[in-house]
Amino acid sequence: MDSVSGTVTFHQPTRKPATEILSDTIVHLDAFSRHTHHTRYHCPIYCWLAAGKVKFHKVFIESRVFLYMEYRDRRGASCYRQRQFKHLEDALLFLEQEAAHIELPDICGEETAKRPIKLPDQSQAA
Repeated sequence: MDSVSGTVTFHQPTRKPATEILSDTIVHLDAFSRHTHHTRYHCPIYCWLAAGKVKFHKVFIESRVFLYMEYRDRRGASCYRQRQFKHLEDALLFLEQEAAHIELPDICGEETAKRPIKLPDQSQAA
């Protein structure tokens, strides 16, 4: 409130565009990479986030957060399932509440448990 005139001035909140918010978080997305124990297949699935963009009708481009869930098939080959979200918070909520329960095509729980997908910082250790 302006103490001299007694009027209240409202300001429009400034919001960063989604692309700017996403570019700020790209570096930090690795912090959310982890193994999640899948309740249906009884094995660890490797989950990680990536930032990207999708194009609609060749013109309209939107920023997205992609969640990847990686596991192994019966031959031991790496497979993944990908989901996309408009907001980082939605991707994190899915990761926390649903990733460990969804159906994963061609997964072999035994192979995935025997040879789990390694986190990036573990790749040189083996």
